[in-house]
Amino acid sequence: MATLTASQFNSTGNISGLKFNDINANGRLDPNESGLPNFTIYLDINNNGSLDFNEPANITNNFGGYLFNNVPANTYVIREIQQPGFFQTTPTPTVNVTPGSNLTNINIGNSENVNNRGSISGIKFNDTNTNGRLDPGENGLQDITLYLDLNQNGFFDEGEPPTITGVNGEYSFRDLPPNTYILREVSPPDFDQTTPDPILNVTPGSNLTVNIGNVSNRGEISGIKFNDTNTNGRLDPGENGLQDITLYLDLNQNGFLDQGEPPTITGINGEYSFRDLPPNTYILREISPPGFATTTPDPILNVTPGSNITNINISNVNNRGQISGTKFNDTNTNGIFDPGELGLSDITLYLDLNQNGFLDEGEPPTITGVNGEYSFLDLPPNTYTIRENQAPNFDQTTPDPIINVTPGSNITDVNIGNVSNRGQINGIKFNDGNANGILDLGENGLDNFTLYLDLNNNSLLDIGEPATITDEFGFYSFEDLPPNTYTIREVQKFGFSQTTADPVVDVTPGSDINNVNIGNFSEFLFNSLTAEASPIVATDNSSNLGFF
Repeated sequence: MATLTASQFNSTGNISGLKFNDINANGRLDPNESGLPNFTIYLDINNNGSLDFNEPANITNNFGGYLFNNVPANTYVIREIQQPGFFQTTPTPTVNVTPGSNLTNINIGNSENVNNRGSISGIKFNDTNTNGRLDPGENGLQDITLYLDLNQNGFFDEGEPPTITGVNGEYSFRDLPPNTYILREVSPPDFDQTTPDPILNVTPGSNLTVNIGNVSNRGEISGIKFNDTNTNGRLDPGENGLQDITLYLDLNQNGFLDQGEPPTITGINGEYSFRDLPPNTYILREISPPGFATTTPDPILNVTPGSNITNINISNVNNRGQISGTKFNDTNTNGIFDPGELGLSDITLYLDLNQNGFLDEGEPPTITGVNGEYSFLDLPPNTYTIRENQAPNFDQTTPDPIINVTPGSNITDVNIGNVSNRGQINGIKFNDGNANGILDLGENGLDNFTLYLDLNNNSLLDIGEPATITDEFGFYSFEDLPPNTYTIREVQKFGFSQTTADPVVDVTPGSDINNVNIGNFSEFLFNSLTAEASPIVATDNSSNLGFF
């Protein structure tokens, strides 16, 4: 474009127009849009964007009109001096003045109803699900620097507008001239952006809202180390966490916790976590505590940026087991612990590891408690035979239990029956007044009669043969008798004759044989007695089997 000097002003033309208030900012002079007075309009002869000395200028009149008369033929750029609160809504006019031309309606619009600056605002947020959207529950990220990359070189340079996100991740750029901006961030350590750098066209008065997502490029793993009492590999209601167990990420996959591999120790409820993990695939292992074995495989976990992998629950079970039960007095010898049957205390039970039937050194023993209760705890998985050191005068009524102990098993109610291997006999020596051999109502006992068990069956009371003397009611008893068949005889008293045959009694283990009654009558009251055949007395319905 040519530069004019004052001597070149000849062959002139005119330029005129209106500086108008472009209320709707559409760049056209619409009806009811009025002129703007006191705007300086000038011909930018050197096209430098500034009003220089000797460049023609004009101030709009009260109606917004301006006029340049006698302008030398040339091409001119018509500019204005911007006034605060206004922006130009029409392109800067370029006009061609020819000799004698009169260029009119070169109208220039300005608007005071629309701010000629714009703004950008939004939230820098933690995009935990990495979907690029600000979702409910996703929080803002504080203290992150954002900037407008004016030269588009990808770096924050001097003179480029910055801002720092607030406590909730909020940010804003205000009073921006209309332009196209690229919004970038100074990425914080361990975070990646989940949305592209926004490219934003700021127009006069625009207020753009743009949320920018970031996600930690680290991840985390968490869960519970629990006591899998039913060994099903799942954390079930009632299963408790295991405290103070070391877990680690086996980076080199050698099955050992090596220096530099991340460890953690489970909390009071078995909870654990690994945080700030770079994206990778991890094998999670444990240092198994003594007496415990895992019931779930070692988890293999793919950690991606921002991932929060939860409920990686790892089960352990005590790899020891236990056996418990009751040593009981099996009074009815049925091998079942029935109501009313009592426990037997102070009996030694043991696990016969070498199956030789003896309690050897190193074999676990236990002694039954006051109610016959016993237990073997902390047993390695194995098959065990439980035996007892037989108590004197007792026999076992149940076979030796053979128990398979598995990891974590708690085997209860392994009850072992015993019964006294001794028996007893009791009855009454009575005055058989009618000599019928039966203890009838009104017949009294005879005291001070000596009865004995005729072991050699010679009808004499010999040394070593059990003897007893009837009490004031005629009652007698023989107790603690080994199983055998016994003949009960009496040492005959002068003036008495026996009216019942000598009882022959079969004593079995634990038997309590009652009502073995023996009749006598006084020869002073009767002249004769008819003897009866000797019966063999055995246990009847009134017998009571049990321990004594």
